[in-house]
Amino acid sequence: MKKTIYTITIIAIALMFSSCYFEDDTVIAKADISKIKLSSDFKELTFKAMEAPNFSVKVEQLGEQKPLHYEWAYGKYNKASGYFIKDDINIISNDSVLKYKFPYLGEYGLRLIVDNGEDVQALEFKLTVSAGYDEGLAILTKDDQNKGHFAFLKTLTAQEIADSIKPSVIPDFLSDYPINNPRSIITHENKRAPKAIIFSDDSRITVLNQQTMAVDMIARPPQIAGKTTDLSCFYGKINSETLGCYCLTSDKKVYRFDASLGEMFTMKMVKYHKYSYEDIDAEQLIKSIDRYAFYVNHTKSMIWNPYSSNGFFQDYSKNYNLLSVGIVDYFVYILAISKENPKEYDVLKDTKSLKKFKKLNKKPYTLPAESTITNKTQFINGKKYKGYLYYVYKNKIYRWDYKHRGIPDVKDSLPFDIPADEEISCISFNGSKGTKLFVCTYSPNRAGDLKGSIYVYEPDKFKRLNAFEGSIHKAVDLVYKKL
Repeated sequence: MKKTIYTITIIAIALMFSSCYFEDDTVIAKADISKIKLSSDFKELTFKAMEAPNFSVKVEQLGEQKPLHYEWAYGKYNKASGYFIKDDINIISNDSVLKYKFPYLGEYGLRLIVDNGEDVQALEFKLTVSAGYDEGLAILTKDDQNKGHFAFLKTLTAQEIADSIKPSVIPDFLSDYPINNPRSIITHENKRAPKAIIFSDDSRITVLNQQTMAVDMIARPPQIAGKTTDLSCFYGKINSETLGCYCLTSDKKVYRFDASLGEMFTMKMVKYHKYSYEDIDAEQLIKSIDRYAFYVNHTKSMIWNPYSSNGFFQDYSKNYNLLSVGIVDYFVYILAISKENPKEYDVLKDTKSLKKFKKLNKKPYTLPAESTITNKTQFINGKKYKGYLYYVYKNKIYRWDYKHRGIPDVKDSLPFDIPADEEISCISFNGSKGTKLFVCTYSPNRAGDLKGSIYVYEPDKFKRLNAFEGSIHKAVDLVYKKL
């Protein structure tokens, strides 16, 4: 019995020391593994379709330098989880530098796996494959013969800036589709079917694919035959499935264009009052960053927003004559001249549904002898400087502090260093962000065919950030687009 106990004790002690030996050996083995560390300056990537990107990440081995095996793969991007859909992964390369030419536009997940035989690490990215025109300034221009052109100033991605690529202007996308005397351009930022729509004097509507800048459709609706769209146009999301726009023609009528069908529909602008309808002819269209369109009749002092089935109306004619209207977010700011005293005016604020307006100023403002704001003024606004509405008057740029002040004085123009011999034709912010101000100018005496220029400024400090002189024809209309 004692011998048995002694034997068991010896075996237990031996197993204990054996266990300690193997545990220590495992720890030593773990310390010898060559760990892999992956890093990149980018979490989101944008590559141009059918062009080799030449992209790589930083790879470090924290230990013995062993041969590395690379596997690049991509697949459908799951927006909810941020990861791949497992059944849709395509292995595209085993090189350290990715040079695969992605054939299709869209959003994907991109994954890199690096293996050295002892450790495996992965890095994932959100990938956008584009035609190179996803973000930038789209400019509708015309030459000395009134022939239309469509220029584009691309906004560089973080990758392109890191690669020291310089921005440049593409002067024309429509050389194969001549347009006579173009009037206005609008854009849809619908991911499924992004469109740009161009109106011109030849009663033609040209619809472009914003991703490729290729022409999708040319329509000639009979409703606008022989008319012009002097007062511009604005897009409207007609419903969740249909893309289109509202357009205002020179005979003060409003139409809705369906970009999917290529057809035009007449919009009846009316004011509902005591079970009768009163026609409201549109004299001015007010542009806005969002999807709402506002039409103004200065003669009748009325504003109409056609977004709902019956439209939203407001009649200011009891006390005011409307001078000018600006849009900021979902609010309408109105310069309204007093009927009782035509030398005084108020600043009114109304909602997008035009249900109830209020006066912002405590005391009436005195109308200046020369007003820098007129009934033709078109304002622009960006979120960073949302307390101001920017506009052009007599070839100078002004900004109106619409919540706290009246009409800016003539001498209070902003000190942008625009050449004195160049005419300002259009201005725009870089979309809703409003961190950059684009100013398009025209110089008839400039040598060469391209007599237009683009200047880029920091809006608050008036600092010039870039200049593209003699890069475009004369700008007619412009819009900043981002898909």
